[in-house]
Amino acid sequence: MNRSATTLAVTAMLLVSSVLVAGGFGGVAAAAIVEPTEVDAPSPPESICAAEGLELRGKIDGGDLATQSEFTLDDGTELTVTDRYFKDDTEIVGIDFTSTATVGLVSVKGGQGSATNVYDYTGQAGGGVLGDTELYTAFNDRGVRAGISNVVFCGPSEDVTPTPDPVTVESTCTAEGGVLTVTNENDVAVDVTVNGPDEFEQTATLGAGENVSYDALADGAYTVTTSDDGVVVGEETLTLDCEEETPDPVAVTYRCTALGGELTVANDEDVAVAVTVNGPDEFEQVLTVEANSQQSLSDLTDGQYTVTSRTLAGDLLGQESVTFDCFEDPTPEPVSVTQSCVGADGLFAIANDNAVAVNVTVTGPEGFDETRTVAPGDDVLFVNLADGAYTVTTSVAGQQVGEEMLTVDCDEETPGAVSVLSQCTDMGGEFTVTNANDVAVNVTIDGPTISDQQVTLGAGEEWVVPDLADGEYTVTTSYRGQTVDERTVTVDCVEESYDPVSVTYECTAEGGAGTITNTNDVAVRVTVDGPDGYSVDRTLAPGQTISGSGLVDGEYTVTTSVDGEQVSQQTVVLDCVEAGDEAYQFDLAFGPVIEDLGDSPDAFYGTQERLMHAASFTSDGAGTGAHNVPDPGETARAASGSCDVRYSAIAYDADTGTATVTLTADEDCDGTTVTFAGYELPGDDTRFVRANASGQELVGYETVTLGAGETVTLTVSTDV
Repeated sequence: MNRSATTLAVTAMLLVSSVLVAGGFGGVAAAAIVEPTEVDAPSPPESICAAEGLELRGKIDGGDLATQSEFTLDDGTELTVTDRYFKDDTEIVGIDFTSTATVGLVSVKGGQGSATNVYDYTGQAGGGVLGDTELYTAFNDRGVRAGISNVVFCGPSEDVTPTPDPVTVESTCTAEGGVLTVTNENDVAVDVTVNGPDEFEQTATLGAGENVSYDALADGAYTVTTSDDGVVVGEETLTLDCEEETPDPVAVTYRCTALGGELTVANDEDVAVAVTVNGPDEFEQVLTVEANSQQSLSDLTDGQYTVTSRTLAGDLLGQESVTFDCFEDPTPEPVSVTQSCVGADGLFAIANDNAVAVNVTVTGPEGFDETRTVAPGDDVLFVNLADGAYTVTTSVAGQQVGEEMLTVDCDEETPGAVSVLSQCTDMGGEFTVTNANDVAVNVTIDGPTISDQQVTLGAGEEWVVPDLADGEYTVTTSYRGQTVDERTVTVDCVEESYDPVSVTYECTAEGGAGTITNTNDVAVRVTVDGPDGYSVDRTLAPGQTISGSGLVDGEYTVTTSVDGEQVSQQTVVLDCVEAGDEAYQFDLAFGPVIEDLGDSPDAFYGTQERLMHAASFTSDGAGTGAHNVPDPGETARAASGSCDVRYSAIAYDADTGTATVTLTADEDCDGTTVTFAGYELPGDDTRFVRANASGQELVGYETVTLGAGETVTLTVSTDV
């Protein structure tokens, strides 16, 4: 029988005559945690427990349950009956219980041939419970609950402590800030961690039923984490929003009427404000002015009144005093306003019919705010008013006596921008500005040649502006003081030409030497491409010069460009090496020397990926080729494995017939072998030719092992 069917049956029993009564403990219990399952044929207690893989904790007879509350079961478990349920006040049919050990299953057997109700808790956290409420017998054949015959309690062979529930968290606000109250409603202790804004973190261990509060907390999100022996069993995030902005005091206005003074308090805040008005003859009025509202007090006698603003909690916001003197002289009346349109502009004619002077303030769109004093019986005009809503306020000696709202709607459609035609003439740039509107507009031009020059162009008129220098000009169209359009027009009429860079060159003992000079008055970009991968890419300032030396024979292409546009391209041919000179190739490489260079496809430093730097020279010292050359006066870096080595450019002294190079090992290098070798080039070759490499003859080499941070200079002589 399911739970709903049980409920219906109980209801029917109550309607007939049978009544279930909770006995002796005074509380109202909740329904059982699980729905019972009816078993028609009761089994021995051990069989009932064994069927679910549980062990028998003990069995209690119904007669004992009706009269006793404390029991010690067969396995030593202490069990307490916390409430009993009787039929007709005489026969026990249900119980509430608590246990000191986990209970996984309870069978409640009724008499008189009824079935047994089995409550299975093995699916609960921890494999069982430590107590439950409203465990009943099943209905018998007559549709009523039979009295309890006995109750069997089963549990796991090894008691499993249920997983505790997460703590409960409540938040409140106080004058000092937020408050979080954390409560452990479990029967066991748990660990609690609270994290919040500004690196807030607090931890606590709460025993069963204990709580802890954290107060004066800043606004923000707080995460409360519950743990049991290091295992997180729950996490909850709450947001505190306790800080409220302090509202401003109410605004106070006052005036005199025929019946006396009138005082108005206006609350422009989003929260209600408490207002107390005190005045002559012990006058006191307490008001609650709701958010964004106002209240007025009228028929007030002359004298001083004090208006005090407070929060609803009683905190003082401000205090203001005003004085009424209404019964000696009559209060002036507001001015009369007559409005009209003059063309597209609005006009207010304001008349003061009072016997005293009044101040008239007119406020309107786009920050319009103007105040005039109007003599008794006089009038004033407010002219050139743009369309929009206006407020006309009448006041005397700072006291407002009237206010009127008016709307001006006189303007025609806003005119469009003028057109600007820009063209080039022999004298420079020229603008033709045309007003295609049906009304006059103001045009202002500002730029390199003219500064904020303004004209008024009638409908259909043109304005020609000649002799404009190159540059950007701002053209502004305005109408009745308002900007209609603003645009930038660029004049670019002067065409500039640029000269190619000047290139000079000569032959020296070290090879070719060249000089490049920028003769323009603007910066130029220069690129040079030559033999053996020679390349230069530099930006030269006006008048700047760069030089290069030790250049090998061959063609060099020099390209000049300005702002990405090519200006010129020149070809320079160097032919400095004379035929018949002996020539040498010098190689700087990692590892040992190659004595039979070029005898096989692998007999090259480059093929073996060991070559750092190479250079070739004729016997008279002219450089004819190079590979991986450092910049003049600089060093270059090469790497072998984790070792980096810096090296200088190879130098050759024709007088002594020796080549030198300087090396420096990084601090991470230790035990790295480097070779500097010289080879005489075959035949008429003046520089390295791979196809002729096998004809090169080794003339000398030096091999060293570099230590960490060591600097050495290697020398090879061609005088053999």
